[in-house]
Amino acid sequence: MSVDENRSETSTLLRPWALIPLLVVASVAVRLWAFVGIVRLDMFRYLEISNNVLHGGSLYDPQVIYYSVRLPLMLPLIVSNALGGYGEHVSVLWPLACSVGSVVVAYLLGRELFGDVAGALSGALMALFPLEVEMGTQLLPDAIEGFFILAMVYFAVLGITRDVKWRKWPILAGIFLVISYQTRTNAVIFLPGILAIGAIVRPERWKRSLWALVGLAIGAGLFAAVFWMLSGDPLIDIHKMQQFYSGYESAGFFVRQATFTKMILTERALVWTAPLALLGLAGLALWPDRNKALLAVWAVGFFIYLEFVSRLHGLDSSYRYAEPLIAPILILAAAAVAQAGKDRSRRTVGVAAFIGGLVVMSMLQLGAQAANHRRSQPRWAAQRTLARIAVAKPDTAFYLDDNWLIVALNYYSGFTLGRDTVEPPSAGVNAKARLFLLSERIPPAGSRAVVVTTKPANAPADSVPEQTIPYPGGPLIIYRVR
Repeated sequence: MSVDENRSETSTLLRPWALIPLLVVASVAVRLWAFVGIVRLDMFRYLEISNNVLHGGSLYDPQVIYYSVRLPLMLPLIVSNALGGYGEHVSVLWPLACSVGSVVVAYLLGRELFGDVAGALSGALMALFPLEVEMGTQLLPDAIEGFFILAMVYFAVLGITRDVKWRKWPILAGIFLVISYQTRTNAVIFLPGILAIGAIVRPERWKRSLWALVGLAIGAGLFAAVFWMLSGDPLIDIHKMQQFYSGYESAGFFVRQATFTKMILTERALVWTAPLALLGLAGLALWPDRNKALLAVWAVGFFIYLEFVSRLHGLDSSYRYAEPLIAPILILAAAAVAQAGKDRSRRTVGVAAFIGGLVVMSMLQLGAQAANHRRSQPRWAAQRTLARIAVAKPDTAFYLDDNWLIVALNYYSGFTLGRDTVEPPSAGVNAKARLFLLSERIPPAGSRAVVVTTKPANAPADSVPEQTIPYPGGPLIIYRVR
């Protein structure tokens, strides 16, 4: 079935000029309602690097780890921090924009492949899907990678379906694939897919997809040039990643902890993945066409990668690596619903609308639960509290027995406590620092010592407990040095 045949005459409310603003407003509202913010150690690393650059350092100072090579994340973050400071909303502005962008592109791709109704449903599902909501307000590469991969597929499809000035679309698709790769290296597995899109959608036009190679060359050349200008090494991204992976592999870091199938079935942000995938595959079986086959190949191929290939499979947070898997499943499910709804009775449509309402409420609840689980963990709540205490005592130095606590305090205090912690504990301490490790020096009188564990052995000899803050594994105890 061709794209033109799929398209149906519908209400003007489903047209792009009317629906896109509605999807954008709804997406932003849902993500701010289920806001997460800065709650993972990875995020602090990105922010430390940003702060380092804004204070005259380099993305590629020797102590900076591989995160710095993720230019599609780092450069917008540096701009956001330069203009708006270090508030949590400012720091997640770019992932939020990419997450909302994915909603718009899902609508456009669904509309291009299956018509207005399927497009609207695709956008709505992307706006509400719990993983999309959760990733939309966290400073991580997942929402960014997901957006560029989805846009890459959309441009590649336009290169096949358009008849006028079509070459620009596969070229843009190739550039976007490079941007996806620079955001997270696993995007490289989409290289065969971008070249096969034409063969799947319209076999007689398969050669058009080869123009994506031009975009790949342009994108790779641009990134190599930027890397060379910033570091003197056009392949620093590869060299940094090799250094990172070799160190973690030798430490036994990459250990499979659970199958990805189990994560899909049990992780609250992914529990709707399997039902929607089955719905989409049922639609493909009942009403087969090449456009549905394209999405099925995309979803199944990436699932196989996640389940059997990815070396990062064992990370505790690896459920978020499903980001590029979600869009094809949602669009395929939307196409099935749109196809099933054609020429049905009002009663059937009413029942479907009722079920859809229940699905929407379930997704909103799961998205809120996932966000609240991340943001309300005692670990981050305690660090926010301690940061407020430290900022409220501008003449007091704080001595801590935990490196990562210093890292978190730096960000939550807006980097006002004066310590350079790009790579603790080897980084230097500047003259205005008010954060120190207990192992670095003896805390002077009037300072505060913060001991993470319930055992007070790390507290200075001449000190008294002043305040206790709940913390996993034991409270944070603030001691006042006499």
